[in-house]
Amino acid sequence: MDATKTLIELVARVDFRQLPGDVVEKTKISILDWFICCLAGSALPQAKKAFAALSGMSKGASTIFGFHVKVSPYTASLINGISGHSLEMDDIDKKSVVHPGVVVIPSAIAIAEEMEAEGSNLIESVVAGYEVVLRLGECLGRDHYTKFHSTATCGVFGSTAASGKLLGLNDEQMEWAFGNAGSFATGLWQFIEGGGETKPLHAGKASSEGILVSLLAAKRYSGPKGIIEGEKGLCTVMSEHPDYDTLRKAGFRIMDVSFKLYPSCRHTHAAIDAALALREQVDEIQSVEIYTYKEAIQIAGFRNPSTPFEGKFSVPYCVAIALLDGNVRPEQFDVSNLGKTEVRKILARTVLKEKKEFSMAFPDRWMSEVVVNNTLSRLIEFPKGDPENPARIEDLWVKYEGMLRYAGVDADLTTIIDFFTTLEKRTMDELGELVY
Repeated sequence: MDATKTLIELVARVDFRQLPGDVVEKTKISILDWFICCLAGSALPQAKKAFAALSGMSKGASTIFGFHVKVSPYTASLINGISGHSLEMDDIDKKSVVHPGVVVIPSAIAIAEEMEAEGSNLIESVVAGYEVVLRLGECLGRDHYTKFHSTATCGVFGSTAASGKLLGLNDEQMEWAFGNAGSFATGLWQFIEGGGETKPLHAGKASSEGILVSLLAAKRYSGPKGIIEGEKGLCTVMSEHPDYDTLRKAGFRIMDVSFKLYPSCRHTHAAIDAALALREQVDEIQSVEIYTYKEAIQIAGFRNPSTPFEGKFSVPYCVAIALLDGNVRPEQFDVSNLGKTEVRKILARTVLKEKKEFSMAFPDRWMSEVVVNNTLSRLIEFPKGDPENPARIEDLWVKYEGMLRYAGVDADLTTIIDFFTTLEKRTMDELGELVY
């Protein structure tokens, strides 16, 4: 199969005028969701450090959101990508195990601002980027995810698709851009064991490098052919069993993407939902058993978290605060909350175990079961926000209000929502006015 050409053809076929209405609506909400994640994330240390280090590198027409500074598209997408992933509330796709918004949308908005594009052009490019990154992540499969952070490895191709679409690359130029994007398809999981602030940097780098290769291709800077399926290409090197048929699936994959309601790793969310459902039935917590799938334990299995990052990647901690507080919010991952006596008591009484049938169901279903005091149990097959268990619009509005409040970001949420829900009628000039 000529997988690279299949993706190029997919990008070329995306046309705003032919997009179904539900796809347009889902895309607009996806862009809004990322934008709020970015604004709130801009107040966090990772974004502030990135801004201090990188914002002086360039001048241009693309906005670093939350900082009121205009720079080049490359620099804007790098910093905005970091901001958008820092709170761990950006969207996620089950089958590809990819966070699509934080790699596709920063680059699409940055290029759209530079080009003074219409809102409809932005929507079109985001759809193209999502289709590429999600199909590619699903194609690479589960064994790829166990070794690589798929948001980073696949993300650069989604960013390239979105950027290249806006820049009007022809098929040959898009193949060059994809070819060179393959050289930036990296993302190691060592930050899970070794710590650091690497995870949001993965998103920012994937987004910005997609812009880099697209701008080069626009000036006829060539790249290798067959980067997806070639003998030394992405799927051959990074996947044991690539499923190329996923690249040709009918429909729009953006419709399968899940929204997150809690500021923690998505692998914790089914267990959080189960704990919240049980909370009203529990007076005193004597024991907690959490059954989940292998990947959840590998990625989010910290038993005694001591940092905010470890807390966000700890199924036991997330269950403990859900049982104690009846909610899971950004402030509960502050260092001051991690060591609370009540939390530590529950963690000491908690066991985390793999359930084989849950592991077999992954990634189609991200399942968890929580058992409290050996008698009360709740199984969640699809966490809130999955297409099978969708978040209500009201849930998202509450999420956005809480994020901006936590981050201390002074923004008019009503105006922002109105802008993005009518995006096809807007221009990028209006976006600049919105954030200033």
